[in-house]
Amino acid sequence: MAFVAYRRSHRSTNGRAIALFASDPLGAGNTALVAALGGNAAVLGFYDRRKNVTVSAGTLVQVDDVRGASGFGPSLIGTGHAPTWNASAQTASNTANTMYLQTAASAKFDVSAALTLITVQSVPTTSADFVCAVTDGSTNTRVLGVAGPSAGFIRMLKSGSSSVLSTVAGGAAVRLTMVPMSASAYGIAVANAALVHTLASGLGAAGNNVLTVFGSNAASTDTGSVWCATLVVAGDLGVGTGTAYTAAMTATATWAAANHNAVMA
Repeated sequence: MAFVAYRRSHRSTNGRAIALFASDPLGAGNTALVAALGGNAAVLGFYDRRKNVTVSAGTLVQVDDVRGASGFGPSLIGTGHAPTWNASAQTASNTANTMYLQTAASAKFDVSAALTLITVQSVPTTSADFVCAVTDGSTNTRVLGVAGPSAGFIRMLKSGSSSVLSTVAGGAAVRLTMVPMSASAYGIAVANAALVHTLASGLGAAGNNVLTVFGSNAASTDTGSVWCATLVVAGDLGVGTGTAYTAAMTATATWAAANHNAVMA
């Protein structure tokens, strides 16, 4: 069976051509985003539909960190449960509730310290399960994730099952969702809607965790999410308890709109 590894982009999610990456070896806009988020040490994992993806028979079987398969975030693996790959749009989707991408367990994704999960994907209105999450890989005892609508709104969940609702409804649009947490607060921002915070610890127990796209410990019970990119960043990008975006959050929103056609709320 032939495998095709995409190293350079062909089309955006709306079918328009994206410039090839001669000026940015990590993918257009990605080097600048890593710098804006604090550099390689702060960006624990960076996965992008336009860079270092491996496709087989119309499915996405692996996504390596944009900076390389070794020394950075562990690879997202789809073998045996690979999502559908749209070769024209260069996006992945869980067209069946058996499909997901997941890394090996890693100390990089420890939720006992401040952490921010960032994902660029749609959150369907029919979804109530996770679309993307850092978890312990078995029970969701340790978790930081983005889930489908509750009362119609995209939400975040953390260890202990506490959740925060955003002010943005789920739907077919690809959006940027940022989920920061620390010892003093946790929250959610669906760009460019205000950051919603809860003043309490968002931390979980120490341990190695997996990153999953289209689910948490395994596949979501729902379908229909379209994925473009996911990052895990050390620290609380919300930095505090206000509703305004930090410079890093604003830079991420600009990047998501320019490079993934993310719809801004």
